[in-house]
Parts: sequence; C-alpha cells; structure tokens
Amino acid sequence: MKQKIHLWMSWSIVALGAGWMFVELARVVWQIGSQSGVWAIFGDGVAQHKIGELLIIIPFIIIAINSNFWPPARLRAFLSRGQWAMIAGGLLNGYAWFQLRYRVDWHFWCLALLFWGVVFGPLFGRMMIKIAEKKREKSGIND
Repeated sequence: MKQKIHLWMSWSIVALGAGWMFVELARVVWQIGSQSGVWAIFGDGVAQHKIGELLIIIPFIIIAINSNFWPPARLRAFLSRGQWAMIAGGLLNGYAWFQLRYRVDWHFWCLALLFWGVVFGPLFGRMMIKIAEKKREKSGIND
C-alpha cells in the first residue's frame, strides 16, 4: 500500500511538472505568434529554450514512470534512443543562449541545460536505470 501511494505521488509530481512546462510552452508560442506572426516562433530564443527543455525532460519522465514496469534492457534501449532527444534539447538551448544572453536575466539557464542535455543527461539516465535494476533485484522481480 505504501509503495502504491509513493508511486502515485511520484507520478503526480512528474505530471504537474510536465504539464507546467507544456503550459509555459503554449503561453510563449501564443505570445510570440500573436505579436510577431507564426514564423517568428521558430526563430525566437524563448521558444527554442522551452522546446529544448521538453526534449531534455521527456526521456527522464518516461524512464522514471516506466522504471517499475519495463525490464532494464528495455530501459537501456529507450535511453540509447532518448539520449538523442536530450542532446538535441541541449544544443537547442545552446543556440537559444546566443539570442537570449543580452535579452533576459535567466540566460545562464540555457547554458546549464546545454551541458545537462549533452553531457549529464545520458549519464544521469544510466544512473536511473542502475537504481531501477537494484530495486528490481531487491524485490525479486525477474525478467
């Protein structure tokens, strides 16, 4: 019972965080689109930053939610594909930094996400999979 409550609380937190990111992306896209037109969305640094954030976080969300259900081999296979999204999100944030460095105060966040998506993201994903493997071994679940 305690594990189910913990699982639902974890999923709720992840869902709220991801939902907030999608709402922020929609807000930014709406604001840019209404001010400068649809084609300006693709060239705006804030929109690139928001899309890059989602590209980095979505593989982590999928691994976190499915680590209790998928076998470690499937998680590793997903991470090997998902790390390309993380790298693309990091590079998109690096590109956004060039546009935002003189425009907003939080431009350093783009650099942090650049390094997180390119370097630390895939490493952290592997660490999450190792933790999931240990949990599965401890609980006696065999694949």
